[in-house]
Amino acid sequence: MKRKWNDGGFRQKIFEDIFASRSDVSDETIESMASLILDMTKDEYGAGANGYVDSDDAIEVVARAISIFKDAGKVWCVYLLRCADNSLYCGMTSDLAWRLADHSTGRGSKYVRSRLPIELVWSQRKDSKSAALKLEARIKKMKKADKEAMIRTRGSV
Repeated sequence: MKRKWNDGGFRQKIFEDIFASRSDVSDETIESMASLILDMTKDEYGAGANGYVDSDDAIEVVARAISIFKDAGKVWCVYLLRCADNSLYCGMTSDLAWRLADHSTGRGSKYVRSRLPIELVWSQRKDSKSAALKLEARIKKMKKADKEAMIRTRGSV
């Protein structure tokens, strides 16, 4: 269905649907994102001077832009947990306290769930999700002895 992107009600509806569970997003943020996303939508889907775009196309672009927006400014954390069987679990999160609580109550990964209790033994902050994912992948490829040495020295990878 073609809708006029400049129609505030249409734009607001898309953002409300996507941000339904986030009360920390201000109207000003939504409006500044809307103008940026309008340009993206026009570029990608050829909305003409009349400003009409396909609803599904607009939602796709908005969702992609919001994903980028939500990750911007977040501090990501890569962490190592020592499990009850002395194994090490590596993960990443943007909210370490919440993730540790999740793991500790058995709502985290299946691996950790069956090896409770756990202890946080190492963590390192990263400025982007991409950097955290790369670090997590490198750590997961390391031998356990190398991970133990990293924990002892509180070193970085």
